[in-house]
Amino acid sequence: MGSVSGDNENIKITVMAHTKGVVYAAMYKKDGSILCVRRAGEEDIPQNMIFPITYESGAYIRLFNWTEDMKPIFGAADKIYVEDINIDYSYDALNGKTVYAFGDSIVYGHNAPKQSFMRLIADDYGMELNMLAKNGATVVTTDSYSKEDPEEETKDNYIINQIKGASSQAPDIIVFDGYTNDAYGDKATDSFNSNGAHINIWEHLGEIKGSEADSFDTSTFCGGFEKIIYEMKKKWPDTPIVFVTIHKSGGRDWNTQCKLRELSLEICGRWGVYTADIFNDTNLDTRGYGHMQQYIINGAGSHPNVSACREFYIPVVSKKLNEVLSRPVYTLPDNVNDTVDLAVFAGQSNMSGRGDAAASVVCDVNAGFEYKSVSNPLTLVPVTEPFGLGEDRAGAITDFNSDGTTKRTGSMVSATVDEYYRQTGRQLVAVSVSIGGTSTSEWKSRYISDAVQRLDDAKKFLEASNIKIGRIFVVWCQGESDGDNNVSADTYTVNTKALFNMFKQHGAEKCFMVQIGHYRDGGTMDTRYGIIRNAQATLCGSDADFVLAGSFEPYRNDMKDKYHYNQSTYNAVGKTVGENISKFYKEN
Repeated sequence: MGSVSGDNENIKITVMAHTKGVVYAAMYKKDGSILCVRRAGEEDIPQNMIFPITYESGAYIRLFNWTEDMKPIFGAADKIYVEDINIDYSYDALNGKTVYAFGDSIVYGHNAPKQSFMRLIADDYGMELNMLAKNGATVVTTDSYSKEDPEEETKDNYIINQIKGASSQAPDIIVFDGYTNDAYGDKATDSFNSNGAHINIWEHLGEIKGSEADSFDTSTFCGGFEKIIYEMKKKWPDTPIVFVTIHKSGGRDWNTQCKLRELSLEICGRWGVYTADIFNDTNLDTRGYGHMQQYIINGAGSHPNVSACREFYIPVVSKKLNEVLSRPVYTLPDNVNDTVDLAVFAGQSNMSGRGDAAASVVCDVNAGFEYKSVSNPLTLVPVTEPFGLGEDRAGAITDFNSDGTTKRTGSMVSATVDEYYRQTGRQLVAVSVSIGGTSTSEWKSRYISDAVQRLDDAKKFLEASNIKIGRIFVVWCQGESDGDNNVSADTYTVNTKALFNMFKQHGAEKCFMVQIGHYRDGGTMDTRYGIIRNAQATLCGSDADFVLAGSFEPYRNDMKDKYHYNQSTYNAVGKTVGENISKFYKEN
């Protein structure tokens, strides 16, 4: 085909004279996004495709010759190597996977099905493709009088029927599109429907019901789209689904296509469907004559040709497929409910717990679970003491001794989770975010970022596992170190509010305060602790974000050292905290 050379600034790929067909070369970043694209056609002279050298780690070039069944010529790509470029065929997660493709001619490929973006992706990455999409298919289950092409005039050509007719054997992943053949408006304003041959979709938009629904009006766009997702999830409940939007199309009314894309993305978000958004994430816009001629089959209509597939559709879709198929494999306990509440247990040593796990409250088996974002992030485990064991992150939230042994020996958390479940019947997923000997100023400067990351990780895990999250709140027990440091009430209040504002930005709705107790030896130190206790009580009485849920103040006689308590106190305070959080939600 040619040769490859390079200098300090460029890589030159030379395509020899009289090469058959069109040669396409693309330089990719490691994540699969395109840096630049070059092509050379059938000419009687050699042609050079020039690429600037990139110093990004993992960048690579791939070559395709479009005359040989649309398959990439990897032998040619292997030769493209300079010191600053690694050849990386990435997206190994796609290799050997099965994919079902549903939708209309955008997915099917119109009159060039061997050059559709899904067929090319399957060929490129060794996927097993079951192509079930059909030209002219619609989301709405009502026939228009005509289709874009006469051969597409098939009654009952609905995407939902493709799903019903597909094998019940689950694929590894599903790809679908839909709305192009529904995107027609009023004949008086939509030039693409001037003869009134198509349904005015603006009169049939319907309403989004969401993933709780099980019946849908498929004569409307929303109802038809939700029914498609509902049936896919019902038939293949464990298979991830990717929806692909069409590019900015010059073959449909602009406002109509924008509205249907908007509704589609909202529905996908509410049903947990992934999206590959060609419309937004590429610059393919065939409203302009140039792009229409260059990237649409026969230079008119809506169907992307092989150039459009290679340059725009394939990079976005293959990246999304790899991202989805590479996602962690989560597992769930058999007894987890469809909806849970989420609580972050944050603070210093009396939240970590310095008690005796053997004497702690044993949670009801259904009461709740711990999400261990550091040590075991792919599942939920029963809440047991010591709570938070192993949840230590170097340079961030850690709570262990210099010899490597844990300082977490028994806390209030199991008692809180158990009582919360007894009072509400709601399961609680608990996240450990505590470290001994820390002040509010240290939390602001060093620990809060790790804390909110753990909250985000828990949310991501639950959402990916299709577990709905009800309430999200923080249980905060901290302040002894501020007392040690003679921090004023005003400073403590300002710092604590700032910390909770960070949690709020990541979804927390309330902070349930556990008031600190005493410095056992009394004197000036205990007076300082009293300032912090009073500041906590005042904050809870004056700011609706904070609720006083419990206190160590009455348990001075059950302290094991100057700062910490026996397990009996952790059990008692934890039970009170669970009761008061439950009471708050019952009354509000």
